[in-house]
Amino acid sequence: MFNSTKIINYFLLYLLIAFSGVPFFIFAKSTFLILLFPLPAVVYFYRKSELPKFIALYLIYVVLLLMLQTIKFKFFPVETYIGIILKVLFAFFVIELLKEKFIPYYVNIIYVSTIISLFFYILSYAPGFENIIASKLSPIMENPLLKQEGYKVWPNIIIYTANSGGAEPLLRNSGPFWEPGAFAGFLVIALIFNFIQTQDFWHKKNKLLMIGLLSTFSTTGILSLFVLIAGYFLSNRKVYVKIITIPLVLLLGFYAFNTIDILGKKISEKMDIENAEYNTRFKSAVLDIRDTIENPILGLGRNIETRFKGEKDPVKIHRNNGVTDFMASVGFLTFILYFYFMYFSFNKLCKVNGFKAEFANYAIILIIMIGFSEGYFFRPFFYSLTMLHIHIIKAKTEQILDKGKGQIPDSLIGAGIS
Repeated sequence: MFNSTKIINYFLLYLLIAFSGVPFFIFAKSTFLILLFPLPAVVYFYRKSELPKFIALYLIYVVLLLMLQTIKFKFFPVETYIGIILKVLFAFFVIELLKEKFIPYYVNIIYVSTIISLFFYILSYAPGFENIIASKLSPIMENPLLKQEGYKVWPNIIIYTANSGGAEPLLRNSGPFWEPGAFAGFLVIALIFNFIQTQDFWHKKNKLLMIGLLSTFSTTGILSLFVLIAGYFLSNRKVYVKIITIPLVLLLGFYAFNTIDILGKKISEKMDIENAEYNTRFKSAVLDIRDTIENPILGLGRNIETRFKGEKDPVKIHRNNGVTDFMASVGFLTFILYFYFMYFSFNKLCKVNGFKAEFANYAIILIIMIGFSEGYFFRPFFYSLTMLHIHIIKAKTEQILDKGKGQIPDSLIGAGIS
């Protein structure tokens, strides 16, 4: 049966993900976002959703931070500020419209994207296939609003990106995202969500998502998988499972680190700050921490003019550590609040699903891990993770009361409902 609400909700969530990682959308800067922003806004006002107090305060805080940065630097980057505010609002509209459907719909979108990506990934081993994407298909699907500024846009057909180098002789799977490492991050989040929802390690979606994660051959992605598996089993209530898991994960991790080049060798190279030819993740972290210490309260802002103090050399301003770059841009307070509310969302999600809340600790560690190598945290999907807790609690409470159970379970009272 045709369900217009479901189709619209899926499409809006897809746009939220796409504006957070799909080249066709993200490299068109704010122009494309401005053009498509009315879609969630119109649906939101049509459905007459209420504005939660938390979101109102959230928006006030964002605007206040931008105003204070403007006063401090005497610089008003209109496009940058519009982009930030629209991304926050886009995230809010989608969260508000989908409510409890947000998480299962996200898992489904990434699950389908993984199936599609594995199809193209296998075909990529056929000689000349990626050339066909680059020369024949990609030009047809190129966004006319795309602005290529200082970052290579790899050939893509929206549902798949041909950026498979870096793990020779094996190829890497970028999925629909800008590079394999970025795809790995979105897969890790899908696994976190589905582990909490299903509490079934061997669930069919988890199996495929893990295969997809391994196909990225992302150093961070594979390390995250170790932490994810360990966190899942260590959060298990059965003591014997923990006793078996800890030494097994440590042994596997040690073996992998010493035998797989994209782990041990690559990490060692990235940590060699002194001999780095460009700003690696670790060198970026050192530079960003210095910037944060100099500007601890408000940060340096998002715009290149203030963030890098007028420096324009692309080599010198290159940063690929998303965690420390975010901290240097917004300051300590905003950094702490951002990740606290993200943790708060995972904590409440665990509680309302009857999963041990301890797993939320591993979830936030994983978010920081995937952000260590990718610039995620100014992207709208990640804003949504800081807002998710409201609707997890609200939707679950309404669902229980609608069923006429009469009482709110202790697990939800512990989650902050009374």
